[in-house]
Amino acid sequence: FIPSRKQTQMNMKMVEVNTRLKPEFEKLKEKYKDDFNTYNREKTALLMKNGANPFAMMGGCLLIFAQMPVFMGLY
Repeated sequence: FIPSRKQTQMNMKMVEVNTRLKPEFEKLKEKYKDDFNTYNREKTALLMKNGANPFAMMGGCLLIFAQMPVFMGLY
C-alpha cells in the first residue's frame, strides 16, 4: 500500500508541474523541433529545476514487478 500511495503522490505532483510548465515545453518544442534528444534533455533539466524528478516515476515499475509473481500464480 505504501509504494502505490507514494507512486500516486508522485504522479499527481508531475501532473501539476507539467500543467504549470506547458508553455515552457511548447517553447522548447519550437526551439528544438528538429533535435529530439536535445529537446528531451532540456525538458528533463527544466523539470528537475522546478522540483520534479522525472526518474522517480520509474518506481511504479518496481511495484508491478513485485506483484507479477502473485498474479501469475493466481492465473
